[in-house]
Amino acid sequence: MLIFLLTLIIAISPFISIQTSAATPSVESQLNQLKGGISQVIIATTDKTSSRNAEVSFYNKKNGKWVRVYSKMSGVVGKNGITTNKKEGDGKTPKGVYNLSTSFGTATKPSGLKLPYTKTNKYYYWIDDVKSNDYNKMIYYKGNADKRWNSYEKLTHSLYSHAVVIDYNTSPILKGKGSAIFLHTRTSKTQYTLGCVAIYKDSLVKIMKQLDPKLNPHIIISEKGSLNKTISEFTKGMTDDKEENTEKQYNYFSPTKSIPVYKHMTGNATIGTLYKGEIFPIIEDEFINWYKVKLGSTYGYIKKANTKGVSTIDRNKLTNSKALSKSFTAKNVLYVKANTEGNQITIGKIQKGISYPIISESENWYQIDFSGRIGYVWKANTSLDEGYFSPKNNIDVYKHMTGNDTIGTLYKDEVYPIIDDQFVNWYKVKIGNTLGYIKKDETRYLTNVSVPSLNNGSTSSSIKVTAISDLYVKQNITGKQITFGKINKGVVYPILEETGNWYKIDFLGRIGFVWKFNASILK
Repeated sequence: MLIFLLTLIIAISPFISIQTSAATPSVESQLNQLKGGISQVIIATTDKTSSRNAEVSFYNKKNGKWVRVYSKMSGVVGKNGITTNKKEGDGKTPKGVYNLSTSFGTATKPSGLKLPYTKTNKYYYWIDDVKSNDYNKMIYYKGNADKRWNSYEKLTHSLYSHAVVIDYNTSPILKGKGSAIFLHTRTSKTQYTLGCVAIYKDSLVKIMKQLDPKLNPHIIISEKGSLNKTISEFTKGMTDDKEENTEKQYNYFSPTKSIPVYKHMTGNATIGTLYKGEIFPIIEDEFINWYKVKLGSTYGYIKKANTKGVSTIDRNKLTNSKALSKSFTAKNVLYVKANTEGNQITIGKIQKGISYPIISESENWYQIDFSGRIGYVWKANTSLDEGYFSPKNNIDVYKHMTGNDTIGTLYKDEVYPIIDDQFVNWYKVKIGNTLGYIKKDETRYLTNVSVPSLNNGSTSSSIKVTAISDLYVKQNITGKQITFGKINKGVVYPILEETGNWYKIDFLGRIGFVWKFNASILK
């Protein structure tokens, strides 16, 4: 038996090698297998059957060739992925090729729509009650729905402003095989569906207006790696015809004039500007009329009509660095430079008030990611956002930036507010009346953290003490006394107040307590 299995493996191994090494045919050549006069297709592909995210594209057949009209549209499918064995309530989207014959929505019928359209209201239901003869049908009913059906879906859902019915399990209708399968709208918060395919409203409406019953539109739902099999199983017996796509696809865009970056697709508030002739990578292309770009931590939108596609870019201009946690806010309009020496080329600008993460800094400049490009902005026109640092280990506070004399210690993992950040490699701090410095590379930068015992306005009194031995700074004086820092012997320190056996002090922006018998009042 073992000899037989080894012989069988050797015999079939050349075929396995040929299959795995063969080039994947183009989508267009795979579509040429379709029969029945299908001249329009929407393709929704996932990475694997369990994936919720899908990439959606739209193709038209023109002059005998399949042409990609829209691509890289962001979609979602069922909570539990896609399947060839759809069952009612399984949270999966049916895999296969399906007709698109009708549409509906709570919104007014889009102008120019050729598909039949039903404007729905509170009296429209889609029935998923497997015991009902109305199963997998749209029903208009003014009576008590709970008395008529055990289960149903109201067609007034917010994601049903526009929807195309996917003709799954319709001819014949098999009870329990799944119902209410639509191509409908989604929002940025839509992470999955319960069996449908969903894309953004802007994209869906544009596609709906082009769907033409005369062109027999269909949708193909599949994993990317099984697309060829999904199509061939739908139309068995067809052969490949290696026709190439005639539409040019681009990875970059260039503004044909200096164009605003809008905060929303309403075209109102702006967050920045991209300059004419500069080239930027296409990072997200999920909308028909807009490119989605990212300026710092803020998403924005630019009109595609004001751009042209570009094939290549000097890759040295692109950023692949991750931004630091540290960020700034623009005090004025910031002009983004491509370089900081010689002829400083301006590639865009950032509006006043925008918060922006930093990649790195020099004495006068912050390096940033500007819509995928490396950019630089003048530090003097920014203010550092409120932030905090935390020592990676116990670290010394130096009297000078030479890294010699120490005046104190900050403890590992404690958190302190950043008061002064004017230097590239050092934080400037204050221990009592003495200025000190700590090395930035020995700390972590933090934002949005809760700092225990933060000083919210208490000011020092006129009383000063001298540390006659090292003073260990406690966060509290009752219960478990947590130590979060140390003041070196000989340092003069103003106190906030005296409380029992302790002096209350401000230690780098935090309220702390030191044992009064280890300090003497300065007279």
